[in-house]
Amino acid sequence: MSLRSLVTAKWLHVAAAVVAISLSTAITLDMVGAHSKQGPHKRLLGTRWYEQVQAGDYDEYMTLSVSAFAYECLGSTSDCRERWSVPFNRAHSAWSSQPTTADFVVGPDFSSEYDVIIGAVPLIGDDPFLLGLALPLDANLDLCIPLATCVFRHQLVAVADLVHSGSYDSGSSRQSTIAHELGHSLSLAHESVGYSCGRDATGVIPQSIMAYDCIDPVALGGSGIVDPQAWDVCGVNHAYHDPTIGYAGCSSGSAPTNTPTRTPTRTPTSTPDVPFIGISSVTRGVGQEGSLEVRTGAWEPPGLGVWTVDINYDPDVVAPMSCAPQNGGVCNSEFDDDTMRITGASATGLTSNAVLASIIVRCQQVGTSPLDLQLRIVADATIGNPQDVATEAHDGLVTCGNFVFGDASCDGFADPIDSNLILQLGAGMIPALPCPGNGDADGNGVVDIVDATIILQYSAGMISTLPP
Repeated sequence: MSLRSLVTAKWLHVAAAVVAISLSTAITLDMVGAHSKQGPHKRLLGTRWYEQVQAGDYDEYMTLSVSAFAYECLGSTSDCRERWSVPFNRAHSAWSSQPTTADFVVGPDFSSEYDVIIGAVPLIGDDPFLLGLALPLDANLDLCIPLATCVFRHQLVAVADLVHSGSYDSGSSRQSTIAHELGHSLSLAHESVGYSCGRDATGVIPQSIMAYDCIDPVALGGSGIVDPQAWDVCGVNHAYHDPTIGYAGCSSGSAPTNTPTRTPTRTPTSTPDVPFIGISSVTRGVGQEGSLEVRTGAWEPPGLGVWTVDINYDPDVVAPMSCAPQNGGVCNSEFDDDTMRITGASATGLTSNAVLASIIVRCQQVGTSPLDLQLRIVADATIGNPQDVATEAHDGLVTCGNFVFGDASCDGFADPIDSNLILQLGAGMIPALPCPGNGDADGNGVVDIVDATIILQYSAGMISTLPP
């Protein structure tokens, strides 16, 4: 069985499973295992490897066999291997080098007989937003249902090659995707959901490879983490404890909570210590408008003094509606048929996180448009003699989908069924939504109970439209 056929079959299984669960299940649903306000506690999934139920040496039990990476991208296998081979090796090696009971051992071939079945496919379920997926499977390679109590014998890990474009077309971004999904395979749940990196409802917590804002690019306000952190090591050692290793990585011996997970829509990274100019990314439906910002990052005094930046885009997918320059610049959204230009100068110099321009674009048709930055002129603000500065360009991406905000079930409507699925996702009863990008009804980048509430208010006529 190929990876693509296995992913397709399991994705259809996910969709069928969520439709089969009755609406009444979620109406009285409690968010089991949510953080108390006393502590940080590492978040874990309720699922465990079957070895955990046996007594004995976890070192032996938790040596997990991993299939050879399946390079099933569109195009040539050699090109796919060039993009994914090094990130895969770095990600599993980074996990295996940690002081935990878990160890990934990669086999010589691709087969569903391995504990972890892994590889790259073009898209996951034809979803242009989903960057990675980790699903627990039973001995028959069926999806583990219910997820909260499943004891699994395989993990299916897939990464979407086509979604790793624009700002995510880098080896470090691919590595962080794989490291994040392997974390799920070790029973780690998401951290800092709805909060910035290193925070949750209890306050300050350690950073984690399992937190969206921790692995978001620095250009978008993230921390650019690509490897497992001490807090992640702590979680694995609580989930699969061996007294000979103890609770390495933990700031205290308190047991983590068992909380649900969902699959991220993005797991990017960037290089934080090199001066850069970057543009954000946005996802909208056809006919909708979205906002982008061009910002500086990692600039030290004397700062950015001179800039001319071209933004290349696909005019078939997106159309620029406006471009508002800031910090002494000029912006021409019609510089060419497929190019916007921003140019400007600052006598005193701009340092990190300065906005060069705010741009509004409109989705024309379903598809993705890379936002490729071409840095034509970049110099610092040295008095009397501006100096050229080696500067990175951090590209962005506009994703245009044919969807309705709030339509998590992919049936073309935002209704209580979608609220039900979002609540089930939050409680760990299902591993993912049929249409993950649609569930974010309020457009804030996170699918949570707030989205479920907004959809119910919309269905009840309490609000007339769904944001954004």
